[in-house]
Amino acid sequence: MGDNPFDKREYDNELDEIAAGVMPNSWIGHARIRAHKENLSEKQEEFFLTLTQRIAEKKGLPVTEVTDATLAKTLEVA
Repeated sequence: MGDNPFDKREYDNELDEIAAGVMPNSWIGHARIRAHKENLSEKQEEFFLTLTQRIAEKKGLPVTEVTDATLAKTLEVA
């Protein structure tokens, strides 16, 4: 592999960043980008994404509107 091992999480984030500008606010990728920027662990990221998706769907809100609250809750409990 050499000096530059493949980092799937970093690659996935790059793809999300590329797509973000054309995706609707309901797209869960916006939350994945936020998780990456906050440097969440895999466990925290899973919790954060699940919570964000559930609340967004239940309340009928875009993902982008619930990420601040779900991030705070994630950092509190996970």
